[in-house]
Formats: sequence, structure tokens, C-alpha cells
Amino acid sequence: TGTIRSNLDPWEDYTDEEIWEALQITSLRDYIKDLKYQLNTPLSKGSSVFSMGQRQLFCMSRALLKKGVIMIQDDATSHVDLSASQAVQMKILEKYKDSTVIVMTHRMLTIALYDKVMITHKGSIIEYGEPYLLLVKKIGDAKVTNKETEFGKMVRNAGKSVSKIIVKVAMQSYYKRHNIALPSIYSVVIEEFYEKGFSGRQEEDDAIEIGFDFEEGDLKEKGGGVENRTSVRPFNKFC
Repeated sequence: TGTIRSNLDPWEDYTDEEIWEALQITSLRDYIKDLKYQLNTPLSKGSSVFSMGQRQLFCMSRALLKKGVIMIQDDATSHVDLSASQAVQMKILEKYKDSTVIVMTHRMLTIALYDKVMITHKGSIIEYGEPYLLLVKKIGDAKVTNKETEFGKMVRNAGKSVSKIIVKVAMQSYYKRHNIALPSIYSVVIEEFYEKGFSGRQEEDDAIEIGFDFEEGDLKEKGGGVENRTSVRPFNKFC
């Protein structure tokens, strides 16, 4: 019930500019701007206003408004297409660069963006470290060369083409974090990947390999996805 505005800011603590900024980060700003009543759009029939993925982004917008020192996400963008989800995660990391962000996700591309990944199995921590360092044997490797780590095994199971992108994203994040200049060729590859997204047949096949399926325009977890193949669940932490 209520309106978009009242659901985002029930106590009227924030200005319209702050609300629009939060919506910009989650890529909902333009969509809501096009609605007849914009922030005053009633949500009594929320399902007709937002898709499932947009509802997840809407909840994230509300969390972003609070600007807390800690943010916890549990598959917060599971119903959002992979390219959009990745863009939102990067914007969140920029906005929350001085905060702690803990993310539970099955998307290894998302994990690759973060400082640390923790992998658990049956309630125990079986692996913890920087994503890039868990994938390679030496700094500078642009493909999975560490075949002994659990994270390395998971990324390799994603398929050759997708695993290379995951490693390059993890490499870019690691180099940025440690103030190391990234070879320009890798920056171009990553930028082209984000621009292209998973729009073609080959990209769809790769996305399915990574443990997700295309359904009604969204990427959804498959029953035989990454978690079931490896019996571990990624848990990444940025701090």
C-alpha cells in the first residue's frame, strides 16, 4: 500500500533529490520518471507497477537511502538480469566504499567484484581469501591457474569463455584495490563484456553454464546450477 515515495521514505527523512539518487543507483530512476505519477504512483497493486526483478531493486533503493555502515544482501538481485545486476553491484561498491558490504550470492561474476570470498560447506568455512588470488597461482595470470581451490573449481565449471571473464573481473578488482596498473587489453575485454551483456545465443549458453537459466527475460538459478555441482555456497565479503 501507499506510494513509491512513502514506501521508500515512510518517515519523510529524505529529499526528492536523495530519493532519485538512490533510484539512479539501482537503475529504476528512468522507469519511475516515465510513470504518470512518478514518486506518487500508488503501490496498492504493486505487481502491475514493478516486475519481480524491479521489486528487488526497489528494496535495495530503500536500503541505499539509509546509508548504513553495514549492508547485507542475500541474493538481492537474483531476479535481475546478469548485466544489470553487475552494474548495480559496482555502483553500490562505489557508494559504500567506506562501509562493509556482505553479499550472499550464486553469481560468481558478482563475487569477483568483492574484496574477499568465503565459501562454506555444511556450516563450516572451507575457504576464504581474495577472489583473484584463489583463482591464480601468480599475479598476472588471466585464466584459472589454481585448480586446487574450491572457488577455482567452481569458476572452471562455468565453462571456458565465462571463466575467463570471471578471472578478468576478479583481476581488475584486485589490481584496483592494490593500486596496480591493469593491462589495457583486459580493461577493454571487460568493458566490451559489460556493454554486450548476455544478449546473444552464445552468451545465453555461457550464462546457463554458469548456473542460471533464461526465463521471462530474467536470469534464474537452475536446479543443476553451481551450488548443486560443487556442494558449496559462495559467501563474499567486502570491507
